Amino acid sequence: MPVEPKKSQSIIFIVALFVILSFITYFVYVSKMGKNSSAGLDNKVTQNITKENIVFKAVNVSSAKTESDKLPSGLSASIPVETKGIFLSDSKTYTDRSAPVTVYTVNYTTTKSVSEKYGEYLTYMTKNGFVFSTNGKDKINHVLNGTKDGNTLLVVVTSSGGKTVVQLSYTEVK
Repeated sequence: MPVEPKKSQSIIFIVALFVILSFITYFVYVSKMGKNSSAGLDNKVTQNITKENIVFKAVNVSSAKTESDKLPSGLSASIPVETKGIFLSDSKTYTDRSAPVTVYTVNYTTTKSVSEKYGEYLTYMTKNGFVFSTNGKDKINHVLNGTKDGNTLLVVVTSSGGKTVVQLSYTEVK
């Protein structure tokens, strides 16, 4: 049965009206998102973005004259690192804090196994008085996270391309 011209015009009008209302709703929603970080869902929530002064010092490991020159200046010498395989080394100091905080990062490769390196760092941290949080010793994922005197040592040991990779992050509050 053919559609009568009046019915088809009414259907077109209703569809066009629906599309226009959809666009208006969308633009109102998007404009509220721009004004409120919670996408208009909770007018009490706002996002605070702060700027901090950070002193970043990267170590050029390829031009280091000695193995110890590959370590970031200020990193505790007591933390065991196989300097020969270092491929990333830096420090970031957050100077705007009431007590300046420095994060030292060292990543290196080693020929030792993942389990062996995990065991070495677990022994080091335990003997040196680091306190582990509830999930601070993750033997399955080879992750250690401990604190001592307000400073934190995070160690992640993984395998990549047939090599063992150790990622250290030492956060020191001065």
